[in-house]
Amino acid sequence: MQLAGGSREPQPQCGERGGLCGAMSSTVAVIIPTYNSAHYLAAAIESALGQTSPPHEIIVVDDGSRDDPAAVTAAYPSVKLLRQANQGVSAARNTGVAAATSDYLVFLDADDQLLPETLAKNLEQFAEHPDCGMVYGSYYYVDAQTRKITDYTFMPPGEDPFATLLRGNCIGMVAAVMFRRDVYQAVGGFDASQRASEDYDLYLRIARRYGVVGRPDVMTEYWQHGGNASRDNAFMLRWVLDVLRRYRDDAQARPEWRAAIRQGEANWVRFYADTWVANLRTGGVAQLGPLMKQALGITRIAPTALARSAVRAAKWEARLKVRRVRRALRDRSAQPPGRAS
Repeated sequence: MQLAGGSREPQPQCGERGGLCGAMSSTVAVIIPTYNSAHYLAAAIESALGQTSPPHEIIVVDDGSRDDPAAVTAAYPSVKLLRQANQGVSAARNTGVAAATSDYLVFLDADDQLLPETLAKNLEQFAEHPDCGMVYGSYYYVDAQTRKITDYTFMPPGEDPFATLLRGNCIGMVAAVMFRRDVYQAVGGFDASQRASEDYDLYLRIARRYGVVGRPDVMTEYWQHGGNASRDNAFMLRWVLDVLRRYRDDAQARPEWRAAIRQGEANWVRFYADTWVANLRTGGVAQLGPLMKQALGITRIAPTALARSAVRAAKWEARLKVRRVRRALRDRSAQPPGRAS
């Protein structure tokens, strides 16, 4: 961050010994916020309990649910349950941190799951890079209805993680991240006023001041279902651009950061417009109402974005058709000639 007088706060480099915290213990808190997700909660808890490197504490934060997470957590005596009036996922995560005593933090949504070596692999990264602010890995998408698994393409943080994150969210799923607790507190934790992209905002605040490392090992499962907030493309675009605007002043410090934030804004507009077009092409009649509402929201932000995305989609579909025709002609020409009658 910029200090008084315009000087830049020193940034410790990954791997340097004797940095801000020195040797740290390996205790980890897994914090699970839940809001009307009790039917998923047991699987999330068991994925945390099933770690090859067990967590020191598992804290479930009931964010004013109308279902009964207490009935689920009662089956797990080692799990601590906290309750609060509904304040949103960021406030719930911050409540969990306030009750935690561990040196490292992992945030697991109630409808997602950790793979067995998640904690062990991220602790290995911290052992190799003890002065980093956070470390992360890759994950799978899991369709909650079909159980189809899709790989996420891992993106490394690069030599300048702050610039990489300005261009786009190279980290993605928050459960694949392990945070140093002192760093989390130093940057202020999650912003409870941010209704979406709150994890992206936290990543940027940490990367602005601390080192970040990642490895391509798959560590978590990101379950996709009808309740995922990220399905509303206009809503998500609004909030992710709001996050980037917060860093415009910081980006003035370096020309590469100024370029990165411009590229990031363009990338996010294109991503959510392209996603909207894809949803329009594959969605049923029931989706038309929500999609039209989203279209209005996207157009207010970027008036030509949907038209450009539609043109790109049409060109791509035309190329696919040409490829299919060429492949069919090649296959036909490769067939042996039939015998004359």
